[in-house]
Amino acid sequence: MTRVLKGSKGVTLVELMVALVISAVLIAALYRTFIAQQKAYNIQEQVVDMQQNARLAISKMIRDIRMAGFGNVRPAVLAAMPGTPTNTFTMNGDNITVIGAYRPLRDDDTKEPITVTEAGGKTIILSHPTDEFDDYDFICIGGLFSYVIQGTKPRGKVNVLTLDRVPYDPKGEYIYKIEPLTYDRETDPDLKDIIESVQFGYFDENGNPTGTADNVRMVKLTVTAKTKEKDPDYKGVDGYRRRVFTSNIQLRNIGIGFP
Repeated sequence: MTRVLKGSKGVTLVELMVALVISAVLIAALYRTFIAQQKAYNIQEQVVDMQQNARLAISKMIRDIRMAGFGNVRPAVLAAMPGTPTNTFTMNGDNITVIGAYRPLRDDDTKEPITVTEAGGKTIILSHPTDEFDDYDFICIGGLFSYVIQGTKPRGKVNVLTLDRVPYDPKGEYIYKIEPLTYDRETDPDLKDIIESVQFGYFDENGNPTGTADNVRMVKLTVTAKTKEKDPDYKGVDGYRRRVFTSNIQLRNIGIGFP
């Protein structure tokens, strides 16, 4: 005798298949959404990294270019430098070299600033010995007066220097190292990794383009940065996302003369 179970519940094969198909569609949709969000996140992360790295590089260039000539880098100092530059900055379109007293010297151990403790004639005595001048000949005292160091090299670690002229009231003043800084995207690996191109424009005090170095009062910096990887969905020329940054840099120390 066959017993029929009344009230029993279950699903048919068709219902089960329909449920599986619906689940698969939902999972596929969620997966595609996740992939799209992950791709968007990666792209935005690249864009943020590109912008941050570019801004850091630009900030350093702006600071150094603006300070070109700081320390009253006089013609006698330029004439003594290798290559005998005629100005404290170059005028190339895709690279620039600026010369100035960019950093006060500090003692290697204590990190205290190096100052002049005594002076007599053309000779000065420093508060701490340093080897910064072992192969370098140009200093600024107090940010106002520049000098060429005399004597043979290498000097080693010294605290007595002989200058090319008698310094003006140097006691207690900071010592700066006058040095050239070059920004060239083609030769600087730090720039080449994050910047696609760098362009420099030169303008006089009236904002007009000029090709005469003595008349330059503003440098226009234009930087193009791009992401490290392509975005396959980006409808650009080659798939890279780019940002263009432009800054006008006023040369604070050009045209200001001291003895």
